[in-house]
Amino acid sequence: MKLMSSLCLILCAACAVAATESTNADSAAAGEVSVRGELFYSVERQVTFPYGGTITELAVDVGQEVARGDVLLRYTLSPRARMELAQMASAAPLLAAQAEQATLEDERQTTGVALQEAKQMVRDKLGTEAQVSRARRKFDLLDQRVAAARHSAKQEAIQYDLRVSWVKEVTGSGGSAIPETVALTAPIAGTVVWVSGDSRPGAEVPAEAPAMMLGVLDPMIIRAHVHELDVVKLSKGDRADITLLTAPGRTLEGAISRIAWAPFPHWLPEPSYFEIELTVPNPDRLLKKGYKANLHFGGRALDE
Repeated sequence: MKLMSSLCLILCAACAVAATESTNADSAAAGEVSVRGELFYSVERQVTFPYGGTITELAVDVGQEVARGDVLLRYTLSPRARMELAQMASAAPLLAAQAEQATLEDERQTTGVALQEAKQMVRDKLGTEAQVSRARRKFDLLDQRVAAARHSAKQEAIQYDLRVSWVKEVTGSGGSAIPETVALTAPIAGTVVWVSGDSRPGAEVPAEAPAMMLGVLDPMIIRAHVHELDVVKLSKGDRADITLLTAPGRTLEGAISRIAWAPFPHWLPEPSYFEIELTVPNPDRLLKKGYKANLHFGGRALDE
């Protein structure tokens, strides 16, 4: 009997220890989140040909760093493109609008004088109120036309400035003479991460064709989809240990910079997943878009 009692006490103690260890383990794991994400450039810009033409020079290659405004390639504009740009740079529509405004203002001034003369004739008992009414209606109509002409001329001036600015951006010249060969320049400072297979000297390209892609590699962005039960454990600024499938022995660190408040579209019975975004330093440019990464919050990073 005593032996049986001792065995029961030992078993109960063992169960209590196991339960305590399990509770502690669950408590430790409750704040840990492990997910897999993918790397993206923090800024990415596609460079396209605004007009069709023939490439004459490719000035950069993949992996080359460029500053904003650096020449990426040069190409000869097609005749049609040069004609369109010349029309955009022309000041003729603006001059016509200004001339129309001036003509109407002169006519209104003449009509105003006629109105004053009609009023004077009524005062001198040499005219009628009907003559004054006709002169006033004509003056009021011209006044409305002058206001409309002024508005049109003002809008045309704005449009002209925008057109000239665009022509200057495309050609590098603000004059009405359109150069035959123009340069495609970098819209941002970054690294050339992709060059189209059609971007080579001698190739003819259409308008809006992609030429190359620029990306900002430092910092990089990691995006991951997190289960609804795990996303509530995370906050903006939380840091994660990061391991890469391409470099399993190396551990990086990043911080959450964004947590979505809306889940991805999903079938109603399924759990919801929310996108998180981490910012990761990349001074040596070893990280590239598309690399897969394991993220671990709240403990040791996973190696698998």
